[in-house]
Amino acid sequence: MKPKENPEPKIPTTKTNTNKKKLLEITENEKKIDMSLLKKNEFAMILIGALLLTLIVFFFFFRTSDPVSQPVSPADQIGSLPPEIENRMEKLEQALLDQEKSDSSESGGKNKEKMGIHPLDERVSRLETAFSVKMESMIERMGKIEKQIAQLALKQDATPNAAEAKPEPAAAASEKKIVKKEKKESIFHTVQKGETLFSISKKYNTSVEALKKLNNLPANAAIFPGNNILVK
Repeated sequence: MKPKENPEPKIPTTKTNTNKKKLLEITENEKKIDMSLLKKNEFAMILIGALLLTLIVFFFFFRTSDPVSQPVSPADQIGSLPPEIENRMEKLEQALLDQEKSDSSESGGKNKEKMGIHPLDERVSRLETAFSVKMESMIERMGKIEKQIAQLALKQDATPNAAEAKPEPAAAASEKKIVKKEKKESIFHTVQKGETLFSISKKYNTSVEALKKLNNLPANAAIFPGNNILVK
């Protein structure tokens, strides 16, 4: 008789399958937990980074801005300005002053124009007055010179006669009287506008050459209004 073979023990498959499923579920749950933890950690890191950035921004902002302390007066602010800004402010003030001066001068000029007094008219009038004063002084001097010349000429003419008539005092006195009369007879003419030597010579029945000789004038001499000319 053959001996009976012992049957192999059967492993229950259902139990192993359930165990595998449990293991798989556990691993999947662990993975899910890990993923959720990672997501939570990432979110926390993002929040922490954002907080750090905001803190840094606030730190730099409050550091750059001046602390609010006591109110500073404008004079202290101007005194604490750099020299470049102070120079610019001084230049601006000077420019404003110059502009005010120019405006005042322009307004004064306008008032003068309204009153009818123009600077050019004033200059012309001043020049005219100066010229007239100079002309008058020149005429006076020329008249004095002409008188002196006439007196010298008369003295030269009278000296030989006086020397000849020394023994006769009565004749000398009469000659002196004649000399005085001759002095009185010298006639001067004041030149008017438009007059010439020719017209003056016709007026006094004399010649141009005679007038030039009497007044010691050169050949091409010109006369001007206001000049005193010895006529006789």
